[in-house]
Amino acid sequence: SLIKEGVGHLPNVVLHKGGNYIISAATFPSYFIKEYQEQVETHARLDLEVFSKYIVPTLGISKRFVGDEPYCEVTAAYNRIMQEVLPACGVGVEVVPRLTYDGLAVSASRVRELIRMNKIDEVKGLVPESTYRFLLSSEAQEIIKHIQLSYQRH
Repeated sequence: SLIKEGVGHLPNVVLHKGGNYIISAATFPSYFIKEYQEQVETHARLDLEVFSKYIVPTLGISKRFVGDEPYCEVTAAYNRIMQEVLPACGVGVEVVPRLTYDGLAVSASRVRELIRMNKIDEVKGLVPESTYRFLLSSEAQEIIKHIQLSYQRH
């Protein structure tokens, strides 16, 4: 009633009950969390809740395989939380050692970085042969251009 009274003089305002889904912690958790690590953990738990509630039963998933994560703190935190959350839902989690090349863990971020620097030839050892052939094809040019113009980590 306080809000209704406050906007009562505005003829073009319509009030609706918002409930839990109008800018709430359920749909926009980072708005309410100021610490970055807390945001990451909250989003990971939200994502894993959706995964375990909808995707697991639909696809009959009993085990999830993930690569270990030496570079990205966000992905490492996600994997750690996944190992807490999924077993409680009856889903095993297996962390697979990351493939290495020239002593470094292979990562999609490194592949994108090489593409940005127009060093497609250096990508060859980091991707399957079929992916490398695709990157050399005319079909890949639009994707390569998009990667070269983007500086997002993921």
